[in-house]
Amino acid sequence: MGLIIFLQIVAFSPKRLEQETAPTEITADTLRPTYTDSFVEPTIPKDRVPEYTVEGFQTVSAQSGIKQWRIQAEHAYFYQTDGIVHAREVKSDLYDAQARITKVTSKEAKYFMTSKDLELFGDVRSRMPSGLETLGPYMRYDAATKDLHVPAAYPIEGNSFEEDPKKKVTESFDFKSQGLHYIGREDRADLLSHVVVHVKKVTPKGMEITTIESDRAVIDRKKDRIFFTMLDSRPDDQRYVNISQPGMTSQSRRAEFRINANPKKLRTILALDDVKIVENPKESELTASIAERRRARTEPRRATAGVAEFDSMENLIILRDYPQVYQDHDTITGDVIIVHRESDIVEIDQSNAFSEGKPSDKSL
Repeated sequence: MGLIIFLQIVAFSPKRLEQETAPTEITADTLRPTYTDSFVEPTIPKDRVPEYTVEGFQTVSAQSGIKQWRIQAEHAYFYQTDGIVHAREVKSDLYDAQARITKVTSKEAKYFMTSKDLELFGDVRSRMPSGLETLGPYMRYDAATKDLHVPAAYPIEGNSFEEDPKKKVTESFDFKSQGLHYIGREDRADLLSHVVVHVKKVTPKGMEITTIESDRAVIDRKKDRIFFTMLDSRPDDQRYVNISQPGMTSQSRRAEFRINANPKKLRTILALDDVKIVENPKESELTASIAERRRARTEPRRATAGVAEFDSMENLIILRDYPQVYQDHDTITGDVIIVHRESDIVEIDQSNAFSEGKPSDKSL
């Protein structure tokens, strides 16, 4: 197995030959690049002078004839003693294990001549073949695995995008997290810590935004789902994924978001395991007419279940797995309970349903 590096160089010269007028005294300081805004400088020994400087730099890295990455840069500095190349104003094509390209731009890049691992610094913007765009201060490409890494110490944000302009998009999402691991061979992106995802859906009443917060999340493009989980090390009362919509909050041990699902056939957001839901009356309900105010609940409506499915198209919550709803003074149970978000109507499926509490003139 051989290692192949292709270089296309517009200008290639020793650093000292670039000086049109040599200084009176040539020292290491006169030969060292001036990094006034560099993210990379702290990672390069201060006593080093680049053996070469390249203007208009291009290079392709390949292993056994298979491309790993390709970069273009306005400037590149070669530290051959340390086996490092430092590039400025960089455009990169990073190949994943399926030979698909992630397009990246960054202020700087550093790669290692031996391992071919590539580090990207400063306003790192990527466009991944999995339909994700990201922005962060740092990213690393592992040449051996062709994975992309953003350590949990670094913040990263991103959003979904649709490659096909003809495809109608009714749902999208954006996210923030600490750290990311993109695994191209599995078509998966792991969000490592402090995850916040906003799901944006076009409904008959306009745009609805659902916020999901968790310790970790996995964006699985093969299954077209995002899986939200919490750390086992958390105390029991803090180990909940939080889901919030206008007028509603939910806590559960896990949650899922089905990407690109047909909202008429599948409910796209699910809360799973030990689900707790609180509905508060919306301000519009409290200020509505007398006929409408009967729907407004003076106390929050609460529910528990093993599974909750949120139907944005019909504005419903479908509860399964030992569900219970607590409304006014009533406790409602059944195999399946359907909660109508815009009213106090609660539908109960299956014959073992019952309600207990004070009589109520409201529909159940």
